[in-house]
This record gives sequence, structure tokens and C-alpha cells, in this order.
Amino acid sequence: MTNLYRSFKVNSDAVSYTDEEIRARYVYHGSPKATLSHDTLILENSTTQYEFVTSRKVPKLGCLIVGWGGNNGTTLTGSVIANAEAMRWHKRSKEIEANYIGSMTQSSTIRIGAMDGKDVYIPFCSILPMVKPNDIIFGGMDSSFPRAQRLRCFPS
Repeated sequence: MTNLYRSFKVNSDAVSYTDEEIRARYVYHGSPKATLSHDTLILENSTTQYEFVTSRKVPKLGCLIVGWGGNNGTTLTGSVIANAEAMRWHKRSKEIEANYIGSMTQSSTIRIGAMDGKDVYIPFCSILPMVKPNDIIFGGMDSSFPRAQRLRCFPS
């Protein structure tokens, strides 16, 4: 049996949260530094300290698709529009609803530990603040479009 949670918070001296950002300190222990002294190899530990700062405010994201009229550009744009508009269609004996199954950021989960003997997971998109696909602003061009014509697709 597993547990899925939508959000999490790290309780550690190395992590701090404010309304604007998340700060995390990390010490990387790398391979030892080697020096030679009178035919004796001297090894010293190598450490590097990092501080990661992540803004909690998700900015707008624009995606310029060159070759927008091709298979990849139209599939990407069509799938985002279908999800944003909550499109449904009939296929044989059942109704199909647009979803992000297959999208690593939207449908994948990550095991972050265990609680009461059960695995605990969070959605990949909950690890850090990230743009939701329905909020991406698409723009692009294709050589098959009439000269000087450019298309834009904005979220509703």
C-alpha cells in the first residue's frame, strides 16, 4: 500500500522557507585530492559547499516552436490545448478525456521515504515550483505558413 501527497516540506537546519524563496545548503564530498610528497601519496578530503536558492514565484514561460506546423509542434500544442479546454471524445465504447499521462512532470511520482511501513510518494511537479503546462504561452513559425505570417497561442 502506498501514500501519495501533493506537497511536502523539509524540516532541516540546512533548508529554510520564506514566502519568496526556498534556500538549501548542501556539502558535496568529492573525490580526494592527491599530492605526492617524497614518494608518498597524500590524500586529502575534498568538499565543496553549495547554497541553492529557488524562487517560489513561478514566472511566465514562453515557448517558441520553429517548425510549428510539423508533427512534433502540432502534437505538443494540440495536447496542451486539449488539456486546457478539458476536451473529451468518444472512442468505440468509451469516452476519453484529455490528460497528461505520459508527461514526466505531470503524471510521474517520486518516492521520498516511508511512513508507518508504507512508501510515501509525491508528484514530480511538487518537488519545486514549476510552470503548469496550461499556463505556457506558445508561439512559433513554420516555412509552410504564408510569408510573414506568425501564429500565437495564449492560454485562456
